[in-house]
Amino acid sequence: MASPTPLDLLSSQLVLVRETLTPGERRALFRSAERGRFVRLRPGVYLPADIWSHLSAEDQYLARIAAAVAVEPGPLILSGLSAAALWRLPFIGSPPIRPEIISGTANGGRSAGSIVRHGIDLPASVVDFGPFAITSLSRTLVDVARTESFEAAVAMTDFSLRLRQSGETGPLAARMTKKALEEELEALLPTTGHARARAVREFANGLSGSVGESVSRVNIHRLGFPPPELQVVFTDEKGAMEVDFWWIDVRGIGEFDGEGKYIRTEYTHGRTTAQVVIDEKNRENRLRAQDTTVSRWDWREARSRPALRAKLLSLGLRPIRRAR
Repeated sequence: MASPTPLDLLSSQLVLVRETLTPGERRALFRSAERGRFVRLRPGVYLPADIWSHLSAEDQYLARIAAAVAVEPGPLILSGLSAAALWRLPFIGSPPIRPEIISGTANGGRSAGSIVRHGIDLPASVVDFGPFAITSLSRTLVDVARTESFEAAVAMTDFSLRLRQSGETGPLAARMTKKALEEELEALLPTTGHARARAVREFANGLSGSVGESVSRVNIHRLGFPPPELQVVFTDEKGAMEVDFWWIDVRGIGEFDGEGKYIRTEYTHGRTTAQVVIDEKNRENRLRAQDTTVSRWDWREARSRPALRAKLLSLGLRPIRRAR
């Protein structure tokens, strides 16, 4: 039996006004909401506030999707960023608030305050997801690439192109190929945003190891610097070391340092934050001993072009074309 998904768990916690038995129960629910004990996700759908307050931004968005599924007449096809959330693709910043569905050209794209409806042709490729459907991974990535920012689309596409990791199951384990993306693009012609989606497909690289690396790579490109090699391995007598970015012409190494490296258990492996910092410093010294220059940056610097430019210049790199 399949394990319940976050959406299943959230759906089971929803309180629907239409399911309250008496006017008195409805009044009690509304009073509790006014006192902050429930959060209104959309008209007629509430979630206990103590559950809502402990959800990540991504899971809060899943809760809004669950609320839409609970009351919208079916069959539903979730698309765009809603499908991306269900595929567990990585978001940059906070997810949106309103779920997105495809309503078909016959029904039109009549968006309401709590939901976005796309009045487009129904996609040929959908995936069953419990009581509703979502666009296939390839269609989801193309739709995001057509409508969202370049860096957001690249981060999701990079994630989907990378090799499957051990322990991943369900939507997290789904993987994509550039050939499948090309076929999806061709099937959609003519369509708005086709050139944007093609640019994302051409730029995306499954070797990017994290969202921060994807964002860094986008801004390295926008700043006009030469593209780096990704995940190059250096070795010494103590073993192998894989680096995020490598420019052989200047023997420069770039490393993205996300906060997760220092606090998340899958990276710390039982070490304290202090020990992780010491180990990273020792690793950097080993890399420098191989006649390299190392520059590190964090999330703020990855997203700030002036800050990232300074980091790249410190490696001896120079732009090869005008910044975009």
